Amino acid sequence: PNSTWLDGVTRDSIRIFLENKSWPLFALLFGLGVAMQSEREHPVGLNIRRMVALFGFGVVTFLAFAGNMQLMNYALMGVLLLPLRRVRTQRILPLALSFVVVSAAGPLYRPLLPGAERVGQRRATRERMRTEGTFLEGMASRAEEIPWLLVGQRLPSQSGDFAMVLVGFWIGRKRLYRDISANLPSVRRVLLWGLPLGFAVTVASWYFGRPSGWPPAVIVARDTMTALAADLQGVGYAA
Repeated sequence: PNSTWLDGVTRDSIRIFLENKSWPLFALLFGLGVAMQSEREHPVGLNIRRMVALFGFGVVTFLAFAGNMQLMNYALMGVLLLPLRRVRTQRILPLALSFVVVSAAGPLYRPLLPGAERVGQRRATRERMRTEGTFLEGMASRAEEIPWLLVGQRLPSQSGDFAMVLVGFWIGRKRLYRDISANLPSVRRVLLWGLPLGFAVTVASWYFGRPSGWPPAVIVARDTMTALAADLQGVGYAA
């Protein structure tokens, strides 16, 4: 049946307010959890074993259930956080901001990364396996994707998530969660800045995402706004 105007409003509302907004929150909570665990001064070997187990579980879910790479990504980010336990807390937020910049600049350098020419081919293969391949064929195909997904084309998409992991790690290191009422003024400022900016960037990205023959510069700007929107709204929703 033809879509009604209500269908369009519902679809656009989901995209603006909900779509992809959970990933920044999950990343923030992951970073917070790692910081809380690091308070107990566990040996580095124990933390690495935890991340190896998380990575293994991620591989199983990706291969067997056609899941996404997020658990594997979190495991790798958790390993990257281990050296940061020795870094001063005030340096964590500037580091997070640098990864936001790397994520936002993704549309500029993504075509130069390894495997850029294989993106469309991989998507076509994945769709064919989903509709025509057997369960074992699908697992074999996804197993071939893992090295490429972990190395090629991951920097732009995961930089934004790692920025949110670092924000959560900073919150945990500052122990802000122990006395929320004392930090309410800061929380309100984040809320008042994060949500309006996030909504504005998301709406702009949605508008320029419509098929209207935009010039390449506008398309790059749109992709940059898309990379920023979820993190901005995620911070606002967390506040």
